[in-house]
Amino acid sequence: MPSLNRFALISILASTAGLAAFAPDAPVPRPPTPGSSSPAPTGPANPAETAAPKPGKSSGAGAIITSTGVLERAKKVGDTAPDFALPDAQGGTFELKAALAKGPVVLTWFRGEWCPFCNKQLVGLQERLPDFEAAGATVVAISPQTMEHSEATITKDSVKFHMLSDEGFKVGELYGVKYQMPEAMKEQLKKYKLDLSKYNGGEGDVLPLTASYVIDPQGVIQYAFIEADYTKRASPDDLLAAVKKINEAKK
Repeated sequence: MPSLNRFALISILASTAGLAAFAPDAPVPRPPTPGSSSPAPTGPANPAETAAPKPGKSSGAGAIITSTGVLERAKKVGDTAPDFALPDAQGGTFELKAALAKGPVVLTWFRGEWCPFCNKQLVGLQERLPDFEAAGATVVAISPQTMEHSEATITKDSVKFHMLSDEGFKVGELYGVKYQMPEAMKEQLKKYKLDLSKYNGGEGDVLPLTASYVIDPQGVIQYAFIEADYTKRASPDDLLAAVKKINEAKK
């Protein structure tokens, strides 16, 4: 069998082999097609109606991530989105408060350029970027990876929206999406020679929940996609619908 390069091994980890290792008895899920509708509904106006998935409902890698408690910590609908300023791989510094002064903000957390599910999501957002801009929304993606790797992601996925580097994971902590990898995940990463400290500037044992938020101009989270299974992502359709709902409420 021919040897695989590092990128191929990483892809295997995040897709078939990696998922099988976490859930050997479960079928390998397919990543969502960009633009397709996900099962997550747009966040309701009443925050009490929105709840994170209950521990024990997920299986495989999702169950392992759920065990860290990150679903309970993550910001949810009705919460105030913490303000922040982060370096933007597109140039300069992105400030949430300044962006909200212009309209809603769509904020997505992704694990890094090494994750094929993350790349697929970013490509899907890029394809719908004209629709988000027409609705007056700013699209932002954040990861703990270094600026160098964020710039590489921009090139790989032809991304034109804001790509922010949260080195040190300070903002991830504010939003409650940062979690310490359990030993089972760390061992799997070692098996495939994926050293996250090289991507994340020393933060080798932590990852972000792959959460997505839509924040209204008042800084309140009106939509939250919170899911421990990293193969599932908020669809551009659902995110855009949440933006339009905010715009309708202003009329």
